[in-house]
Amino acid sequence: MPAGRRGCNCPTPLYWGEDVWSIADKMQIALPGRRELVAPSAVVQGRQRLGFEAMQQVFHQTQRLWHQDAEHPRWN
Repeated sequence: MPAGRRGCNCPTPLYWGEDVWSIADKMQIALPGRRELVAPSAVVQGRQRLGFEAMQQVFHQTQRLWHQDAEHPRWN
């Protein structure tokens, strides 16, 4: 996939209240092939095809990575 493009499902709770088109545009979501833009329905359909368990794994992995990278206060 070209640099600067992401092939992932968007954690939509981070964009609560925004329409799917805006989210897809901000995330620069790309599908394989020549088309630059992804229709909002493709994002929703992709999430539905993956199913609940796959999406749950994405959210759990994201949570772990963010927690690892967080600047937690250190008690010395």
